[in-house]
Amino acid sequence: MRVSLVPMLVLALSLLLVRPFVAVSAPPVESPSAAASGGLAEMLGRLPSLPLGEDGAIATYASPAAQLAALGMTPPGATADEAERAAWGEAVGRLALPQQVRDVGRTPEWRDAFGFDVFQIDQSAEYLAPPLAVTAVRGRFDSDELRAAWERSGYEPLDVDAGEAYAVRGDFEVALSDPVGRLAMAYLNVVGLADDGTLIFSSAEEGVRGALAAIDGDADSLADQVDLAPIVDAAPSDLVSALLVDGSSFLAVPDAAGVALEGEDPEAFATRAAEETYEATRLPGITAGLLGQTAGTVTGENATPTAEDEFPPARAVAVVASEDPDAAETAAGVIEQRLADQALPAGAGGDRAGRPWAELFPERTVRAVPGEAVVVIELGLAEGVAPSILQTLLFQRALGFLAWSP
Repeated sequence: MRVSLVPMLVLALSLLLVRPFVAVSAPPVESPSAAASGGLAEMLGRLPSLPLGEDGAIATYASPAAQLAALGMTPPGATADEAERAAWGEAVGRLALPQQVRDVGRTPEWRDAFGFDVFQIDQSAEYLAPPLAVTAVRGRFDSDELRAAWERSGYEPLDVDAGEAYAVRGDFEVALSDPVGRLAMAYLNVVGLADDGTLIFSSAEEGVRGALAAIDGDADSLADQVDLAPIVDAAPSDLVSALLVDGSSFLAVPDAAGVALEGEDPEAFATRAAEETYEATRLPGITAGLLGQTAGTVTGENATPTAEDEFPPARAVAVVASEDPDAAETAAGVIEQRLADQALPAGAGGDRAGRPWAELFPERTVRAVPGEAVVVIELGLAEGVAPSILQTLLFQRALGFLAWSP
C-alpha cells in the first residue's frame, strides 16, 4: 500500500528593490562550538511554533557535528582542499541540512554574500511551508564576518526585542537582477543573530522574529507542540538527521503502480485496493511522525569514507505519535508484524519493489513508550541501504508499514 505524498516545497517569486544598510552598534556574539548543545529538542526549540501539515509544511533537523564526531572526522577549515571537502560531503551529504545552504552554500560567492558557509554548520533546524521558510543554525560563525557581509549585501537593521535582525527585501520577494538575490532567492530575505549565537534566516520577517522570541523564552517553540513534544522526547539520543511531518503524510493510498507497470486488470486492482484499505485501518491513526537516521557509517556503494569496523553503523529511525497510549501499543504490534511479514509496494520502484521489509531491515526494534502515545522504530540496514531510506520511501508514497486509514 502507498501513503499520501508530502507536497514539494517552493518559495514564492516577486521583485523588490534592495534597501541600504544602516549600521548599528552591537556587541560580538560568541558562536557555539561543535561541542555545544544542539540536539533535536534544543534545535526545534529555536524555531517558532508553527503547524505541520498545512500547505505541505514540514520541519527538518541535522547535526553534521555529531555525525562527523561519530566517524572520527573534523569539519573542513578555511584552508581545506577539495579532497577534504569531498570527504565531508560523503559523511554528511544525506543529512537533512538547510535546503538552500546545502545546495549553494559551499561556494566562495555564498560566504562573501552572507558571511558563513555550509562547512561551518554544526546543527540546524528548519521549518518549510511555502512560501515561508525559517532556519536556525548553530556553528563556528564569526559575528563580525556575518555583519560585514550583510552590510555589503544591502541588509538593514530591524527593531527587535531580543538579539538582532536585518532585512534586505520584503517578505517572500526575490531580486533576480541582483547577484546576491539569485544566490539565495527569498531564502535569506531576513537574517538574525540570537544572544546565544544562533544564526537565523527566513523568507519573511515574522520567521526571524518568532525564532528570536522562542530562543529568548518569550514565545512557544516548535518543540513545545503537543503532537511533537513526545516524539522529540522519545527520539534516540544519537539521531543526526530527521524529517518531521503531520500524520496525514502517512495516510494510505491504493498502490496503482501494478496497473501501470504490470498490466494489472481493473478488477484485480479493485480487489487489491480493498485489501490494502482494510489493512491500513488496522493501524491506529498517526498524528505526527519523525523519520530519520542515527550517527554512523553507511555500507555499500554509498559508503562513508572510513573503516566500517571502527565505527557503529547508522540506523534508520521512525517515531510516530498516536491518539493515546493504548493506540500506541496496538500500533507497535501492527508495525512489527508488517515489517516481519510484508513487502514494499510496486511504487517503491527499481529493485526495492516487492522486496520484503525484513530484507531491507534485518534488525528491527519496535516499541511503544510506556505511558506515552508514541511508537519508536529502529531499523538496522542491509548492505547498500541508505540510512535516509525512510524519507525516500515517504516521498515515493511507499512507506507501507506506517500506512493508516480512518
